[in-house]
Amino acid sequence: MKKPTYNATVYGLLLTVVPVICLVLMEITGNNLTFDNPTWYDIAIQTVLPVFILYLGIRARKKQLGGLITWKQGTVAGFEISLIFALISPFVFLAYYYFVNFKIIASVRNAYHLTRASDMGVIRIDMLLQFVSALIFGLIVSSIISFFIRSKTLNPEIK
Repeated sequence: MKKPTYNATVYGLLLTVVPVICLVLMEITGNNLTFDNPTWYDIAIQTVLPVFILYLGIRARKKQLGGLITWKQGTVAGFEISLIFALISPFVFLAYYYFVNFKIIASVRNAYHLTRASDMGVIRIDMLLQFVSALIFGLIVSSIISFFIRSKTLNPEIK
């Protein structure tokens, strides 16, 4: 049996590596007290790499479908990848807050204007926003990527 080339879980997990890379770089460079001052490479990694991984996932889905994909199929494939990422990435930040850098919660509290919220309340809000923003970003980017890699026609005999 031929192994499928597209797997939303694999690409979703691969997408989860992006925030891990950024958090590790924050720790290595000492820029780990706030999220307010991202470096140029943080911004590059957080924008270019997710788009590239979504592109690879949608392209793999296109190959699995025999080289023909509609805009809707591509968008759904990208959304599936984003959903896996959205389910896992909040827990990456939860682990980061609890085990690596609990002090950054003050920065998150200020960013969301949650001055009276408990630490756990701030973490919950942040996890919810991570989930929602991952879905929105994934849907928008997947729609754009799918527009450009969609098949012009689904009937290969029509040219």
